Amino acid sequence: MSEEAKQDEPEGSAADEANVEAEENHAENNVENFPDAEREDAPEAAEEAPLTPEDRIAALDIEVTDLKDRLLRAVAETENVRRRAQRDKEDMAKYAITNFSRDMLSAADNLRRAIDSIDEETRKNDGTVENLLIGVEMTERGLLAAFERTGIKRMEPLGQKFDPNFHEAMFEYEDATKPAGSVGQVIEAGYMLHARALRPAKVGIAKGGPKFDAAAPVEAAESEAPADSTGYEKSAEGPGGTINEEL
Repeated sequence: MSEEAKQDEPEGSAADEANVEAEENHAENNVENFPDAEREDAPEAAEEAPLTPEDRIAALDIEVTDLKDRLLRAVAETENVRRRAQRDKEDMAKYAITNFSRDMLSAADNLRRAIDSIDEETRKNDGTVENLLIGVEMTERGLLAAFERTGIKRMEPLGQKFDPNFHEAMFEYEDATKPAGSVGQVIEAGYMLHARALRPAKVGIAKGGPKFDAAAPVEAAESEAPADSTGYEKSAEGPGGTINEEL
């Protein structure tokens, strides 16, 4: 070996030692700054000890309980959806004619106005008017009967406590003989479609009287239609006395 090589060898060894030391320092810094790196390089942890039969049974019991709870909740939700759909279907069948029924109420109102426009004196003195009103009354009864067959009924609010769900207050007046807050006058008849208000009754509310007692019997309103369902006297003489009942 030449003298020059011998002189360069110590310098090379010193340089190698410096590089090795720098790499070690760099590795230590990486471990300190990134502790997860050491975990990645570490050998995998030993496998967990196998579960005992009792532990496995307990874990399965917990899983079964959880699955059973989920199943019961799913069944309950499905049943609620089914009932809701059934109720919506029934309501649709009941109230599908709401708009048509509301339009037909004007016909019933006009028939009643026609009947009320003729006083009793005129009816008695004019046979033609009497016969005409008999036909109008029969038409009204036929219309109301058709209403009832489809679930439409006329309200009888007179004497009842005011209910904003079924009554529309038009005015309030002093009347010490009637309970305060009760319906004292009916301006326009109201109608029900099954359990819903098809049209609220327009009423006048009494005030100044005793407190309304819900337990007290409600005074029955006088029926506007005659007691005889035929609307005329069967044995009546004169015009209209022999009208066929099948009409």
